[in-house]
Amino acid sequence: MIEKLLEDLPNKIVNILGITANVNEKEVNGKPIITIDVNKNAHPVSYQSRFYVRSGSTTQEVRGIALQNFILKANNRTWDEVCDDRTSFEDIDERIVRLFINRAIACNRLPYEAELSDIKSLFHNLELTDKEGRLTRAAILLFGKQPTRFVSSANFKIGRFRGADYTDLIVQDVVNGNLFQMPDSVMDLLKSKYLHSPISYNGLQRVETLEIPEKALREAILNAIIHRDYSNTSSIALRIFDKSLTLWNYGRIEEPLTIEQLCLPHDSYPRNPLIAKVFFRAGYIEAWGRGTLTIINETLNSGLISPQFNNVANGVEVTFLRKEQTVSDDTSFIPNLRQTKALHFIKEHEQITRKQYEELVGCSKRTSIRDLNELLTYDIIVPYGTNKAIIYKMK
Repeated sequence: MIEKLLEDLPNKIVNILGITANVNEKEVNGKPIITIDVNKNAHPVSYQSRFYVRSGSTTQEVRGIALQNFILKANNRTWDEVCDDRTSFEDIDERIVRLFINRAIACNRLPYEAELSDIKSLFHNLELTDKEGRLTRAAILLFGKQPTRFVSSANFKIGRFRGADYTDLIVQDVVNGNLFQMPDSVMDLLKSKYLHSPISYNGLQRVETLEIPEKALREAILNAIIHRDYSNTSSIALRIFDKSLTLWNYGRIEEPLTIEQLCLPHDSYPRNPLIAKVFFRAGYIEAWGRGTLTIINETLNSGLISPQFNNVANGVEVTFLRKEQTVSDDTSFIPNLRQTKALHFIKEHEQITRKQYEELVGCSKRTSIRDLNELLTYDIIVPYGTNKAIIYKMK
């Protein structure tokens, strides 16, 4: 009987569960017993069309998104290369595709002939469609007119919080739209509304330098967009506090990469390789895993403490410390005539919008943004509201 079990059990375990087990005979208290040893397996095990994984001392069934990701990984596929039958080329914004082509040609990562290519041929060459010409998730995220119709998590939240309190939200914005334009949209908002740009002069030339190095911040934003797990419904979250800025995206660092290795030279392991490839072609990123080193070096070179990387809430968070702002004590700042007129308006009406500013002083949008940003830099006014409904009040 023992001999037959020793022979049959390994085969049955392989056939039913798909795992290899060591089956041996031992003697305990003078009685023969059979031991079954199985190597620890991080992947789910299938049984009767269901999948299970060992977690501590319990066995749990794997379902939903976790199961989908496992099946993709088992078939050597990634989330962004799966096709979405709900989409068509009518959902693609050709203007953004042409913008990508121009930038890729300018940095010599696409040939000049690409400018004459039709979109379907271009997408085929970039592997953004399958053999039948169906659009991948990467295609709709990168160049879609309304990506959130198909991927609800394709957005980027920005919030300004009082002090260090996660619950005391002062103002926020949500950036929707295609991923290719998202880095520029986020950076524009940060520079015009959320971060300080202290003013200095190089001779007669006026210089405005973002308090956190723009190159480091942009690289961190690109990393969050490219490496996040879009199968989860959460948004990328950028939180600005009085003394720090945190940027979080869903999707933990996984083997063979570790959090500690982000601060050292390492290979690139993009979670969404098709999305990463398009940003590489456009010259936004390199393909050598140097992004986090760029973030660290640029931050250190600006005189700030090195940013910290952590696994937080099943995602990756990078934290920048902000420079101490002393400009509010700088008596050399004198508001110009436009700003002075606007400040009187705020004192009388308690608030002002950017549109009201433009109409009040008769200036362009660009000038109003620069003027208001300068008042924000010197902590004279503060923003309230969301997206386009922003109002400014005296601090």
